[in-house]
Amino acid sequence: MKKMKLFLLVLMFCAALPSQAWDRTRHDAIAYIAECNLTPRAKKNIARYLEHSIVYYASWMDKYRNTPEFRDVEHVSYVDADMQLVDTLRKGKTNCVVELMRAVERLKDYRNMSDSLVRLNLMYVIHIVGDMHCPSHVK
Repeated sequence: MKKMKLFLLVLMFCAALPSQAWDRTRHDAIAYIAECNLTPRAKKNIARYLEHSIVYYASWMDKYRNTPEFRDVEHVSYVDADMQLVDTLRKGKTNCVVELMRAVERLKDYRNMSDSLVRLNLMYVIHIVGDMHCPSHVK
Protein backbone atom coordinates (compact mmCIF):
# COMPACT_ATOMS: atom_id res chain seq x y z
CA MET A 1 0.00 0.00 0.00
CA LYS A 2 2.86 2.34 0.83
CA LYS A 3 4.49 1.70 -2.56
CA MET A 4 1.18 2.41 -4.31
CA LYS A 5 0.83 5.77 -2.53
CA LEU A 6 4.39 6.68 -3.40
CA PHE A 7 3.82 5.67 -7.03
CA LEU A 8 0.65 7.79 -7.24
CA LEU A 9 2.39 10.75 -5.65
CA VAL A 10 5.27 10.56 -8.15
CA LEU A 11 2.80 10.14 -11.01
CA MET A 12 0.83 13.22 -9.92
CA PHE A 13 4.04 15.24 -9.63
CA CYS A 14 5.20 14.21 -13.10
CA ALA A 15 1.83 15.02 -14.60
CA ALA A 16 1.95 18.51 -13.07
CA LEU A 17 5.42 19.36 -14.38
CA PRO A 18 4.34 20.47 -17.87
CA SER A 19 1.82 22.90 -16.38
CA GLN A 20 4.56 24.53 -14.29
CA ALA A 21 6.75 25.40 -17.23
CA TRP A 22 6.49 28.77 -18.94
CA ASP A 23 9.37 28.72 -21.31
CA ARG A 24 10.14 30.48 -24.57
CA THR A 25 7.64 28.32 -26.49
CA ARG A 26 4.75 29.50 -24.34
CA HIS A 27 5.85 33.14 -24.49
CA ASP A 28 6.12 32.80 -28.27
CA ALA A 29 2.65 31.26 -28.51
CA ILE A 30 1.04 34.14 -26.59
CA ALA A 31 2.92 36.70 -28.70
CA TYR A 32 1.90 34.95 -31.91
CA ILE A 33 -1.77 35.04 -30.88
CA ALA A 34 -1.43 38.73 -30.05
CA GLU A 35 0.32 39.43 -33.34
CA CYS A 36 -2.45 37.71 -35.30
CA ASN A 37 -4.94 40.07 -33.67
CA LEU A 38 -3.08 43.33 -34.29
CA THR A 39 -4.64 45.83 -36.64
CA PRO A 40 -2.70 46.66 -39.81
CA ARG A 41 -2.01 50.13 -38.39
CA ALA A 42 -0.62 48.69 -35.14
CA LYS A 43 1.57 46.23 -37.08
CA LYS A 44 2.95 49.09 -39.17
CA ASN A 45 3.69 51.25 -36.11
CA ILE A 46 5.35 48.38 -34.24
CA ALA A 47 7.46 47.46 -37.29
CA ARG A 48 8.92 50.96 -37.19
CA TYR A 49 10.51 50.23 -33.80
CA LEU A 50 11.16 46.50 -33.80
CA GLU A 51 13.36 44.73 -36.33
CA HIS A 52 11.52 41.42 -35.97
CA SER A 53 8.07 40.02 -35.27
CA ILE A 54 6.83 40.58 -31.72
CA VAL A 55 7.25 36.83 -31.23
CA TYR A 56 11.01 37.37 -31.39
CA TYR A 57 10.84 39.62 -28.28
CA ALA A 58 8.40 37.53 -26.26
CA SER A 59 10.89 36.15 -23.74
CA TRP A 60 13.68 38.75 -23.85
CA MET A 61 13.17 39.93 -20.29
CA ASP A 62 13.84 36.48 -18.86
CA LYS A 63 17.44 37.00 -19.97
CA TYR A 64 17.71 40.53 -18.56
CA ARG A 65 15.58 40.52 -15.41
CA ASN A 66 18.62 40.71 -13.12
CA THR A 67 20.22 43.67 -14.85
CA PRO A 68 20.26 46.96 -12.90
CA GLU A 69 17.43 48.43 -15.00
CA PHE A 70 14.96 45.68 -14.08
CA ARG A 71 16.23 44.36 -10.75
CA ASP A 72 13.52 46.16 -8.75
CA VAL A 73 10.58 44.76 -10.72
CA GLU A 74 8.74 41.83 -9.15
CA HIS A 75 7.90 39.36 -11.88
CA VAL A 76 4.96 37.82 -10.04
CA SER A 77 1.69 39.68 -9.72
CA TYR A 78 -1.12 38.87 -7.38
CA VAL A 79 -4.74 39.74 -8.03
CA ASP A 80 -7.87 38.90 -6.11
CA ALA A 81 -11.14 37.49 -7.47
CA ASP A 82 -12.14 40.97 -8.69
CA MET A 83 -8.82 41.33 -10.57
CA GLN A 84 -7.64 44.00 -8.14
CA LEU A 85 -3.92 44.13 -7.35
CA VAL A 86 -2.99 42.70 -3.98
CA ASP A 87 0.08 44.18 -2.32
CA THR A 88 2.13 41.10 -1.53
CA LEU A 89 5.43 42.32 -2.91
CA ARG A 90 8.77 42.05 -1.24
CA LYS A 91 10.15 45.28 0.16
CA GLY A 92 11.64 47.51 -2.54
CA LYS A 93 9.95 45.72 -5.45
CA THR A 94 7.43 47.12 -7.93
CA ASN A 95 4.59 45.05 -9.30
CA CYS A 96 5.04 44.10 -12.95
CA VAL A 97 1.37 44.86 -13.63
CA VAL A 98 1.91 48.42 -12.40
CA GLU A 99 5.01 48.67 -14.57
CA LEU A 100 3.03 47.30 -17.52
CA MET A 101 0.38 49.99 -17.04
CA ARG A 102 3.11 52.63 -16.86
CA ALA A 103 4.66 51.35 -20.10
CA VAL A 104 1.28 51.41 -21.84
CA GLU A 105 0.69 54.94 -20.57
CA ARG A 106 4.11 56.06 -21.84
CA LEU A 107 3.44 54.48 -25.23
CA LYS A 108 0.34 56.63 -25.67
CA ASP A 109 2.79 59.48 -26.30
CA TYR A 110 5.18 57.43 -28.48
CA ARG A 111 5.52 60.17 -31.10
CA ASN A 112 7.33 62.33 -28.55
CA MET A 113 9.68 59.59 -27.32
CA SER A 114 13.03 58.46 -28.65
CA ASP A 115 12.90 55.36 -30.84
CA SER A 116 14.96 53.38 -28.32
CA LEU A 117 12.56 54.24 -25.49
CA VAL A 118 9.54 53.25 -27.59
CA ARG A 119 11.29 49.98 -28.45
CA LEU A 120 12.07 49.22 -24.79
CA ASN A 121 8.48 49.92 -23.71
CA LEU A 122 7.09 47.76 -26.53
CA MET A 123 9.37 44.90 -25.55
CA TYR A 124 8.32 45.27 -21.92
CA VAL A 125 4.63 45.14 -22.84
CA ILE A 126 5.14 42.11 -25.08
CA HIS A 127 6.95 40.15 -22.37
CA ILE A 128 4.76 41.03 -19.38
CA VAL A 129 1.52 40.32 -21.25
CA GLY A 130 2.93 36.87 -22.00
CA ASP A 131 3.83 36.43 -18.34
CA MET A 132 0.31 37.41 -17.33
CA HIS A 133 -0.95 34.34 -19.17
CA CYS A 134 1.22 32.09 -17.02
CA PRO A 135 -0.62 30.59 -14.05
CA SER A 136 2.42 30.91 -11.77
CA HIS A 137 2.81 34.64 -12.48
CA VAL A 138 -0.73 35.75 -11.66
CA LYS A 139 -2.27 34.33 -8.51
